[in-house]
Amino acid sequence: MADNPTFTLVCEDGEEFFYNPYESTLENKDGQNLYEKNPIGIEKINDMYVYSPKDYNHGYKVNPIHPLFNPGKKVKNPGRLKIQLGLKCNYKCEYCSQASFVPAASVTDQEDVDEFIEKLDSRLDLSSCSTVELWGGEPLLYWKKIKKLVPVLKEKCGEDLEIVMVTNGSLLTQEKVDYFKEHKFHIAMSHDGPGYHLRGPDPLDNPKKLALVNQLISADKNQELGFAFSIVWTKENDNFNQTVKWFRDRFPDVNINCEGVVEAYDLKTALNEKTGKFNEDYINEFREKVYNGIVEDTQPLLQVVGIVEKINEWFGTLLYKKNGSILPQKCGMDQDDDIAVDLKGNVMTCQNVGLENKHHAGHLDAIEDVRIKSSRHWSWRNECTHCPVVQLCKGSCMFLTGKEFAQTCWNEYAYNTGILFGAIKLLTGKKVVKIAGDIRRPAYE
Repeated sequence: MADNPTFTLVCEDGEEFFYNPYESTLENKDGQNLYEKNPIGIEKINDMYVYSPKDYNHGYKVNPIHPLFNPGKKVKNPGRLKIQLGLKCNYKCEYCSQASFVPAASVTDQEDVDEFIEKLDSRLDLSSCSTVELWGGEPLLYWKKIKKLVPVLKEKCGEDLEIVMVTNGSLLTQEKVDYFKEHKFHIAMSHDGPGYHLRGPDPLDNPKKLALVNQLISADKNQELGFAFSIVWTKENDNFNQTVKWFRDRFPDVNINCEGVVEAYDLKTALNEKTGKFNEDYINEFREKVYNGIVEDTQPLLQVVGIVEKINEWFGTLLYKKNGSILPQKCGMDQDDDIAVDLKGNVMTCQNVGLENKHHAGHLDAIEDVRIKSSRHWSWRNECTHCPVVQLCKGSCMFLTGKEFAQTCWNEYAYNTGILFGAIKLLTGKKVVKIAGDIRRPAYE
């Protein structure tokens, strides 16, 4: 568990700040609270994002899961339900988070969908479920299943249900766009702009697909649905000015979001020099690029919703003194009311995995016996409890171990220190150039 270290942030001009991420305090040498001394809301920096920092301390709890000491449980009344339709995909992205899990994923048919729907009331109480996420693979490969599930889910959860889907967009049709509007989907289209060569053929090069995407953008603007492009930052897609300009030149008003920095879900990604293997020199280079993307020139990263939300949330931790004891995992799947299932009723670690022994946690027919034994909350990791960016990173992926965890940890550290330094620059006008203190990093191989 956390040792609660305070880190010294050394600025370019020699001034020192003192930051305790567990207690969310940032002070100067005179003990002055730097947020109170420099009150700022992210809305002053970016007119696209107007929410004030939130208070995350109240009405929230974390039960730190651990494979041996505290296997994760799930409740019958989820707040968020993730349904894995299957892991089939028509693309082969070089950094796919699911590729290594495909062989162990469930293969389902329409009979499974019918049984899933028939048994839904006896298995789950969805009256308080506010979000359902429909996942592939590529979810549009499972279109018939989606059309059968959505009306039932809306009936069980209520008309205010937020239906979320991530797609590569290559299988869009007019029927699908109309259906998304009818049911007010929230669509994230995975796209890396000029970095798309790591994914496959760009659907935006097809005039018909481009026209459908423009319909989704217009529908978002008219509040008929939600739509955003979602970027993954990799070694070959780290020119933030170029990437944001690529989207703005083509879609001036579109929401640009990001999933974050590439994570190493398997050794192939961890060793891929084009995507996930950030070596020691590049880690520092990437951190500086992220920092510059926030504070320099056109500040392109302040046009990316995910980055702005991270900065805004971090300001909120300072404003409300968010304690590390209530900090969940990045994905939220450590929480007992976040559930990932397949159409056979199997409960899994998350939507990205198959039914390997460690990821198959149980079944909806006996949800009281479900145990997540694949993962550990960040508070059980020595690296995370001695990390200055834990409030931003939130431990990244909770089931990674070994080389995959080490590489992901370094990638996230570079990314989130860049964001931390950028946020402090926006707050104080000072550039942090060094962090001193009891920082414990995984061995870099």
